Amino acid sequence: MDSIYIQIDGYWFNVTHYDHPGGKLVLSKYHLKDATEAFNNVRGHVDAYQMMSDFEIKDSILLSILNKNDYNTINYN
Repeated sequence: MDSIYIQIDGYWFNVTHYDHPGGKLVLSKYHLKDATEAFNNVRGHVDAYQMMSDFEIKDSILLSILNKNDYNTINYN
């Protein structure tokens, strides 16, 4: 998996290049899933909100695909 897309509070984020303190495995287990509950249960999530805008997906085509759960059309490269 080249890219890691997660959803938090209804917003999609490309966290592929985010250096998570717990490592990529923490993020990859939520790839294409809603990570809201896990995110909110982690200590320090309030600070992470400030960084999240840098990773928010704003591309309308990609958002459409993610919101429709049409993952087979995503180009992960």
